[in-house]
Amino acid sequence: MASRRSGPRRLPARVAPRHAGTGPTQKPLFKARDHGTAVTLDPDMFAPAQRGGGWGPFAESFLRMNETALSRLDVQTVIGSSDAGVRVKLVPGGRAGAIPLRSAQTGNVAGGLVVEPRFGWSGVGNVLAQTGWAAAPEFLEGPMVPGSGREVPPWVLAGPVLARIAELLDALRRGYHSKEEVLRQPRGRILWDRYISESLATGRWASLPCRYPELATDPLLRRMARWGLERVRNELAMVGGRDPIARLLVSLADDLLFRVRDVLPLVPRRADLERLGTGDRLLGIALRRGLEALGWVADERGLGGGREMDGLSWTLPLHDLWEHYVGHPVSVETSP
Repeated sequence: MASRRSGPRRLPARVAPRHAGTGPTQKPLFKARDHGTAVTLDPDMFAPAQRGGGWGPFAESFLRMNETALSRLDVQTVIGSSDAGVRVKLVPGGRAGAIPLRSAQTGNVAGGLVVEPRFGWSGVGNVLAQTGWAAAPEFLEGPMVPGSGREVPPWVLAGPVLARIAELLDALRRGYHSKEEVLRQPRGRILWDRYISESLATGRWASLPCRYPELATDPLLRRMARWGLERVRNELAMVGGRDPIARLLVSLADDLLFRVRDVLPLVPRRADLERLGTGDRLLGIALRRGLEALGWVADERGLGGGREMDGLSWTLPLHDLWEHYVGHPVSVETSP
């Protein structure tokens, strides 16, 4: 009979799960400059692995999935061949901006593209600030751009938002709203319940709680505007750092907040914004643009500049920007 081996019994080693404690993989972000060098995409990031490498039949699918976004950003696609098979290049044109890039197989966002201005972000920011954001970025519908929040400065969204809220405050329609106040002389309707419980009960017989209509700018929109201004101002102060355009916009936000200091902030609900934007056919374009900007802030779509990883999808025609810049001093000098 074989004898058993003596000695301590070894327990099997405990192996940690392969993915324990690992965070989600950050999707790739490709960077280019307007009218600059083409970007060559890695097919492994946007298509299934092919025998022999390359894109295989998925190159056309990738272009089809991303055609609209690439066109909005003025990016041309070039399909060529190489030793590894089909090659896809993105050639930037005359627009700066950021767009998501979708998978050729699933259509889900698999990466992003940022086209930077070749003269630098600070140059573009200064021009936009000097022209009053006349050539402001156009924001695109669709998903966020992975990783662009750390590449795009905070004024890309904050500048247009503040400009639109300023237009909203300038264009707010005047109308009657109810106001309650304790007066010495009757005005409007006396609130008898309050008069008995508050005035008579405390011996202040001549204090008359009244409710009356008063002509004033729309208080609801001004409260929403104050909330939006405070939110953008605080975000700029946190992510702006040494960015001079961000500091300039903080000062602008402070000036606008002074105009609505008499009302309390109110968080706008999406339903309220839609109702205000569609319920009045006479609503001016400035008010509609202001409501849209408040919607961006309410949806927490991000200011960029390092605080959020992902950022908004947007595009800016740089030729329009320079035309506004050249024409701005002329329009100021010729204006009456």
